[in-house]
Amino acid sequence: LAARGVTRLMVEGGGELAAALLRADRVDALHCFRAGLMIGADGAPGVGPLALADLATATRFTLQDARRVGVDAVEVWERR
Repeated sequence: LAARGVTRLMVEGGGELAAALLRADRVDALHCFRAGLMIGADGAPGVGPLALADLATATRFTLQDARRVGVDAVEVWERR
């Protein structure tokens, strides 16, 4: 994609795709939308298994923005 001039890509997929991109070190920012409801383990995970050896190996993000979108909320996190 970079060879074609693509410098930004929004990916909206399931938890497995999100985990694969995180494991491949291809995520620069997260835009997390949340609603005021809980569905617990009955719902589909937003991010699949990351196979972390420990917390020190987790990709770190810094909160850049948080705001309401109607009755929901969105947080923007950028990679450290």
